Amino acid sequence: MPTTSAASARSSVSTLSSDDLKANLHARRAQYDELYSFVSPRIGRRPAIIDSQIRNSAWTRLCKVATTREELEKVVELMPKWRDGKREFNVSNSKAFVARCDELHCPDLALKVFGDHSKYSLPLSQAGARHLLFSLHARYPLSDTITASEFWRVYNLKPVHDDPVSCAILASACLMDARNHPQDQAQAPASQSRNLGMAMLDQLKTLLPDKLPPKKLNDLPRIWLEKALGRIDRMIDSMENSEELEWVRTWRTNNGCRQDPAAE
Repeated sequence: MPTTSAASARSSVSTLSSDDLKANLHARRAQYDELYSFVSPRIGRRPAIIDSQIRNSAWTRLCKVATTREELEKVVELMPKWRDGKREFNVSNSKAFVARCDELHCPDLALKVFGDHSKYSLPLSQAGARHLLFSLHARYPLSDTITASEFWRVYNLKPVHDDPVSCAILASACLMDARNHPQDQAQAPASQSRNLGMAMLDQLKTLLPDKLPPKKLNDLPRIWLEKALGRIDRMIDSMENSEELEWVRTWRTNNGCRQDPAAE
């Protein structure tokens, strides 16, 4: 196994010059090329090279050092060979893949992979499913977010309507879709989007405690929850029967959320 590590390429971006950033990117690409070239011929039903066994950590590292969508797509192309070789991915592999798809602005690639478990065999955890849902909901069609929400059933996860973070994200996606199609408010699909969003918010109201515990550093579920509710807060005044959603603002105030929802 190559001794290079994604950790060696990490640095504080804020302190890097333009030349440093280019060197950093070059180093990551070199690591990716080296690791990909090592892994590719050593997996599958009949690997071309059988001098050593690839560890699951190689997949996590491949995802972390990928710098483009195209590099991640090459990783995806290798995934079925892992299954063909009677190997299984673990949750760490899945988490790294979802996170890197988000960072490289291609969550639709993750949607494709998790939508075909029989081909790619990548597991999906509750945390990974939330991350995927959040990465899709604000910038991709509502249909993609709905598709992702169906993975909870496929992967035997806690139902979306019982998980406050996922519930808030889906509600936000639905209400944004309805807002973006004002001319269709009385018709499907916009009215369906609003109805689903309001139903999810009604459910969310029963799930959220009045007061959350103190924030922890890098608490992503808490961040996603607050951002989703912040986007909903921003839409309240322009919505019909907006008084029904005043509880969102009250909850955000009571839990110390940023009071400018546009900043979420």
